[in-house]
Amino acid sequence: YAAPQEFLEKNIRLKPDLDALGAQGDIGWYCCRAILWANDYQMPQNVRAMPAPTFNAAGVIMSCGATFMWEDGRLATYHVSFLSHAAMNLIVQGTRGTLHVEDFCIPFEETKASFKFISDMKPKPLFLGWENR
Repeated sequence: YAAPQEFLEKNIRLKPDLDALGAQGDIGWYCCRAILWANDYQMPQNVRAMPAPTFNAAGVIMSCGATFMWEDGRLATYHVSFLSHAAMNLIVQGTRGTLHVEDFCIPFEETKASFKFISDMKPKPLFLGWENR
């Protein structure tokens, strides 16, 4: 989320002697756990950090991400940041459907959580205009 200036200057998540992993340490672990959950806890063959993470002046991670890869071609990616607008989306896309959770880390409402699941979607024929005869 786009953290206010006071957070960026004073929060323990941005102090190298308290939590040097910053955004990764704060919310990245939730993403990793969600990725493993969506893949039935099968360990990936490979995990690669996305290029060009952002650090603050003290060397703490402000923004980063990674891609998980499995032997059968499955991929999962995540991005976490203290510099962008708040978003807590978990989207799992498979061959038979899509699951979308909009508040998977911190619920927008304490008493309920919502999600969308769409399955067996098929495109309608596309209408591209009229043809002269």
